[in-house]
Amino acid sequence: DAPLISRNWTCQLCQQRKNTDDMDKCKTCARPRGHNPIDYRRRIKEIREMDPSQGWYDDYSGGSWSDWWGLIVGLLILAGIVGLILWAMWHDSHTDEVRDITEL
Repeated sequence: DAPLISRNWTCQLCQQRKNTDDMDKCKTCARPRGHNPIDYRRRIKEIREMDPSQGWYDDYSGGSWSDWWGLIVGLLILAGIVGLILWAMWHDSHTDEVRDITEL
């Protein structure tokens, strides 16, 4: 008995290649086999041809510092934590030196 080799077909919408011949629908998007997404292609072409100056995208041209307050506060807290750790390391090494001197 020779092993059965199933052939695969590719969905035209999602490009799933692991659909076997016995499947009537795509395993990813559930479109029927042979589906031709004309409207989808038309819309993608329309989006790619759009002019950004028409304002179809969110124009973010700076803003104010209040838009960044979370990042600023987070960085300040991070700097405080790093500073505290460095101070603790310095203090710990400094107290070890003092102990060594006083033990003599």
